[in-house]
Amino acid sequence: MAGKGVPVALLMAKLSAEARACLLTSGGDPVKGVSALNDVLAQLFLAGNMDRFVTFTAAVLDPTANVVTILNAGHMPPLLYCPGTGTLVDAIDAELGGPPLGLVEGFGYEAAQVTLQPGDSLLLYTDGVSDATNGQNQAFAMKGIRDALLDDSVVASAPPRPDVIGRQLLEAVRRHSAGRPQNDDIAIVCFGRLDPTASGPITGSLPRVTTEKES
Repeated sequence: MAGKGVPVALLMAKLSAEARACLLTSGGDPVKGVSALNDVLAQLFLAGNMDRFVTFTAAVLDPTANVVTILNAGHMPPLLYCPGTGTLVDAIDAELGGPPLGLVEGFGYEAAQVTLQPGDSLLLYTDGVSDATNGQNQAFAMKGIRDALLDDSVVASAPPRPDVIGRQLLEAVRRHSAGRPQNDDIAIVCFGRLDPTASGPITGSLPRVTTEKES
């Protein structure tokens, strides 16, 4: 969501409640749920004369079939990481993406389906990751994400699991920023299908990322 401060925090709380309601009443169909949420937000913003929008990604996992249904509304494209082939690609084609929520009432969003092979992971992140800058004001960008996840040492970790991937990316962003103040929120969500040949325990949740807020 664009903006900072208390008003946006209140809108985020409203968004969370409306998203839950719309997705629960959609019969498990993310297209219907997100489309309904878009209409609710468009009407809310119009009634309140608010110049707002919300970028949003929905990912619904079928753990039996190992299939993820993905819908993207103006957010950073979710990435599919396949260590078996050493590739990192957009999980949903750009033409299937739609505008941020709340901008175009009645917009017909589309979804894509991705089948997770053993070891595959889906990565979602905010632009605080790609926009993080170093001392020379250079953005981390997609190149930084690719370098962090496709480095030989990562690929050789037999194979990296979602928790490892998330930590690797977060640490790479921190190294790139090298102590510079964080200028935007950073959020990383990574989940996938474990490879039964991988050994060792899951290392736990990602460390909390602190954020800088404007008053």
